[in-house]
This record gives sequence, structure tokens and C-alpha cells, in this order.
Amino acid sequence: MDLSAADLAQEIRAGKVSPLEYTRHLLERIERLDPQIHAFIHLLPEQSIQSARLAEDAVRRGLPLGPLHGIPVAIKDNIDVAGCVTTCQSRVRAHKSVKTRDAAVVAQLREAGAIIIGKLALDEFAIGDQAPDSPWPATRNPWGLDRTPGGSSCGAGAAVAAGLVPIAIGTDTGGSIRNPAALCGLVGLKPTYGYLPLAGIFPVARSLDHVGPITRTVADNMLALSALAREPFQPETEGIRGVRVGIVRHFPATPDIVAAIETALEALKAMGAVVVEIRLDALDVFRECGWTILKAEAFRFHQRWLKMRPEDYGSAARRILSDGARIDRERYLEAQRTRVRLRANIAVAMQEVDILVTAVTPAPACRLYDLDAMEKSGDGSMRIPFNVTGNPALALPIGFTPGGLPLSMQLVGKRMAESTVYRVALAYEAATRWHQWRPEFAWS
Repeated sequence: MDLSAADLAQEIRAGKVSPLEYTRHLLERIERLDPQIHAFIHLLPEQSIQSARLAEDAVRRGLPLGPLHGIPVAIKDNIDVAGCVTTCQSRVRAHKSVKTRDAAVVAQLREAGAIIIGKLALDEFAIGDQAPDSPWPATRNPWGLDRTPGGSSCGAGAAVAAGLVPIAIGTDTGGSIRNPAALCGLVGLKPTYGYLPLAGIFPVARSLDHVGPITRTVADNMLALSALAREPFQPETEGIRGVRVGIVRHFPATPDIVAAIETALEALKAMGAVVVEIRLDALDVFRECGWTILKAEAFRFHQRWLKMRPEDYGSAARRILSDGARIDRERYLEAQRTRVRLRANIAVAMQEVDILVTAVTPAPACRLYDLDAMEKSGDGSMRIPFNVTGNPALALPIGFTPGGLPLSMQLVGKRMAESTVYRVALAYEAATRWHQWRPEFAWS
């Protein structure tokens, strides 16, 4: 049953698809496929079946239905879900008490009619990695089971790519929604900073943290954002003729990614977009600014546990937090001053254009446990600039390598201009078929 979330919503409303049967179908699919990709930490079969029965009854009785009525959604396990422990995939929190309240975004999903089917794997505390010393098995990319699905929302990317769930909710502090979306051939949005509430989400660095959806299609992503924001979300629909697209070519990437982006730009130009080259501040400036803030804020939050239980942290998380311990107040304040300047600079640069296009990752998905390659692809060089500035940024599929690994580009809008990001993404997606490709592992 390969339906998009948007199509599924229509079929449920029309009584053509049973929420109960569809939820059972996904639970069976998860049971069959997830032992090979390890996308889920907690599955909620009883809770989701009960929610599906209630959803089906509401359709039968003609009750008002929300935009995600009867649609299963999975949640990254640093986001609270009532009835579950929020482990953050760390020994530090593995035995914490069960949560009695949903995070704000989970409450909004339930209000929209969504069925919460389970909680998803992540890199430890959304800052570490899935190295061999982790007590959980590494999440694998459905496009290549020996490949990384990206971090830190690795379970979200793997689950959606494998068709285990139509919508997953991730978090993004240095690119953690866009990285797995890019490496798994999906659509992943980091909204404008502050657009969605963070209450009930375990912090990484509160001045950089974002939450948002990962989906297979742009329309599904818009549907999810509408539910998360508790307001109808309609993008501009008059095509993209005259839209000014600024290509940022000094964010380096492998030749196959660069070539795919140039081909995508030609498609946008054929639809009437105007493409110009834009230069932003150097990546090193963004990276130093963003990582200084991230590490310093993360250490302040973890310092008590790190002192009491250092052995319970994985090596990568412990290393990043230890780096944060060495950042003094003046260096942190200087990074925040730099951030103000970078935010002003990008606002000036975007006066010339409606949207920016950059690479999302420097390379396609590397092999699991190739730590050097994973560090390079996971450092957020192309992604963290827009956590620093707070601009909305979306990963969009644009092709595949000769070996069948997904390629992606990043669309960056002006602050609170998600509609323009979606407008360009919808136009490109309608003109291509990359979103219709499926990994052979999951769909053969």
C-alpha cells in the first residue's frame, strides 16, 4: 500500500482506506523489515491500534476530521511521547521514568488526528554518533544496508525511506533533519527558528534547536507542517516564473552532487526561474560560530551527568561535550556576536533573491563506521549556516549516483517564507520523478 500521506488522508476521508487496516499493515511491515535497518527504538502497537480504531469510528460517524486523521506518524526519541521513556538513545537516560505528557508538537499531531506509532533511533543525544561502542545497533540506510542514513534523525530517514511510516518528526540543531533526508532520498524541512514549539523536546542547544518533518513528497511535508503549526498551510501556487534563485557554488560537494544541482537549476530555469550566483560568508566562519554555540550550550546542559556518569556516554558524545567544557564565556559571547553579523549578512544577500540553492551534504551516504567519512558528511558544513541564521531550509531529492545512492539539494528561504521554499520545491518535484523511486531492499 504505497500511498503518500496526502493521498492517504483523502482516501481515509472518503472511506476508501481503513485507518485500522493501514496501521496493522505498517506494524507488520515494521516487524518484517526493521530488524534489518533498526529505525525504531520503541514501537507502540497497542496504543496505535487503539488510536486507529477511534479514528475509524470517527470516519464512520461523520465526525470532524483533522488534516492527519488516521495517518501513522513516528517520533524521534528525543521528543516526549506519553507512555514512553525518552531515551535519546543513551545509557544516561535508558532507565528514566515513563513520560506522562506529550511534547507540544506531539500533542499538535494528535489534535490533527495522527496516530503515534512509535519512537525512532537517533545519534546519542542528537550530538554523538552510532559508533560501534553504542549499546543500540546502528540504523542502516534502506538504499544500501552498509551505508549510513545520516544523523542525527537517522531513524526518521530510514523509516520513511523504507515505507515503515509516511511521516516522521525529527530535530535539527546542525542539520539533523536535512542530513538523513538528503542521504535517504527524502524531503526534510527545518522551519524558521521559533516557528514550531520546542516544549517537551530534549535540548541540544536551545538557541539552535529546530523541529520539523521528514516525508517522501513535498505535499506530505506541507501537510505535516500544517498539522504541527496548527494552521492551514498553503504555498504560493502560481508556478515559479520570475522567482529569483541564488545558487551558492562555494559550498563544496562531490562532482555527482554538483552536476545534479546544475541539472536541477536548468529545470528551474526552464520553468521560468531566474538563476544568479550568490556568495555568502565562508563555511569556516559559519561552522566555527555554530559549533562553538552548540558545544557550549550542550555542555552546560550535560555537565552534571557528564561529571557523575562519564562512562555512560558514547565516545563521540563525550568528545563533543568535552570540547564544550573548554569554551569560555568570552568565546561563546563572541560566537553569538558573530551570529548576529551572519544573520544580517544573509538577510542582505537574500534581498537580491527569493531563495538560495546549495548542496545539503558534501558527499552521498558513506559506509557505516567509516568514521572519517561520517565526520566529514555529518559536520553540518552546508546545513549549520541556516541553524545559525534561523532561515527555513529544505532538503529535496534531485537524483542518484551511478551506484544508486540518493542526491539532494538544499532550498533556503527568507525567514518565515516557508511558502516560497515549498513553491519552488513543488514545481521541481512536479517536473521530475525522483520522489517516486524506492529502495529495492524495502520494495522488491
